[in-house]
Amino acid sequence: MPSSDVGRKAYLGLRGKPLVYAITFACSLGFLLFGYDNGVFSGLTTDPSFLQQFGNPGATMLGFIVAVYELGCFLGALICAFWGENFGRRKICMYGSVVLIIGTAIQTASFSVAQMIVARIVTGVGVGFITSVVHIYQAETTVAKARGRMIAVQLSMLIVGIVIAYWLDYGMSLKSTSIQWRLPIAFQVVFAIGLIAMCSFLPGKPLATSCAS
Repeated sequence: MPSSDVGRKAYLGLRGKPLVYAITFACSLGFLLFGYDNGVFSGLTTDPSFLQQFGNPGATMLGFIVAVYELGCFLGALICAFWGENFGRRKICMYGSVVLIIGTAIQTASFSVAQMIVARIVTGVGVGFITSVVHIYQAETTVAKARGRMIAVQLSMLIVGIVIAYWLDYGMSLKSTSIQWRLPIAFQVVFAIGLIAMCSFLPGKPLATSCAS
């Protein structure tokens, strides 16, 4: 079978600009996740149900719960810096999404401060994996004349993630049970699953014939 036919089959028939757009969409989900997870806690720290569940933590502890996520992101990025090249961009995106889903599940089911802190770190590690490689993945698989535009679209999705988080927080604030904070936290799994699904058929390395514009 000709190599071009193999490429069409492997990437669901996508090539040229459609394949570039698919890669951009997948990479955009990575930055959307980063924006979403950064934004979602801003609306939860004042929810009565959330505060009651965790014993009404003081400002210092509450700030630590929020900020420890960034420590997880740093740890995930550091891991990628040392060992990421052994796995490739696409696989790192998928592994990061799996770690994020695990962290999100623990966050959603949290009933103590310690559990939430651990979950925030795990989620951050997953996001650190993803955001360390998606921009490189995008640049490596897109031709030069389209690269700047596609990366700009990708980075803009960070803001979209924050906006989605804010509005979902606002909508769920009308509820009086713990779902008002558990659902917004859990919702990011949708984007992570989407990223895994996209990466499962996209190319993992530069392919000039498939990604030409």
